[in-house]
Amino acid sequence: MADGNSRFSRLLDLATVVMIALAIIIGLRNSWNRPQRDGRSSIVNQDVKEWRGYTNASFRVGANTAKYTIVEFSDFACVYCQRMAPIVRRVREEIGEDVTFVYRHAMFRPNSRPLALATECAARQGVAEALHDELFSSRGSLPSDGWPMAALRAGARDTIKFKLCLASADAASAVLDDSIATANLGVRGTPTFLLNNILVEGSLSAEDMKELLGVKPNMMAKIRRLLVLQK
Repeated sequence: MADGNSRFSRLLDLATVVMIALAIIIGLRNSWNRPQRDGRSSIVNQDVKEWRGYTNASFRVGANTAKYTIVEFSDFACVYCQRMAPIVRRVREEIGEDVTFVYRHAMFRPNSRPLALATECAARQGVAEALHDELFSSRGSLPSDGWPMAALRAGARDTIKFKLCLASADAASAVLDDSIATANLGVRGTPTFLLNNILVEGSLSAEDMKELLGVKPNMMAKIRRLLVLQK
């Protein structure tokens, strides 16, 4: 049985590599003539018809009925993703319970896969977001004291189960699902966002993100800021 699981895991590893290569090829094919937004990001598609299908992931925070949805295709080893993390956090905090956040792995770098697997295993113990924050704060480095200690810091209840999960077919399958989604959507780099049905690649300000989501500005907050500036 163990040999069967090992063979299945190796097949999933190979399939993941193939899907990552496919995502890069699709991205290169679609890399020309994309309109730039503020010189930092590009609106790739203003109406992704099947966008709700990309919200099915194990790392999800928020209700299915939320008015706004942020799907982030990201990579813990990506410096631009690291810079976007506090901006995405700010947007989520400002919108509150009306937003759902979904994190999906777009793996284009050598360390991407072990970091993705660890996050999937953290999700199975309800601590994906805590590990997400730690990995971004450590700039996508593998933990020097090992994954069990990183899992403990994130709040995992069972480090043995976490360690076994890292080599499991279940975690590998979840990472493969994200690779397939990355290829199907034509993601060519990170970070890339689905803001409800709008596909955007590159870095965004919090204000641009809220505008694309269709969040109405808080007029009272604007008035208070103007009053402060006038003093």
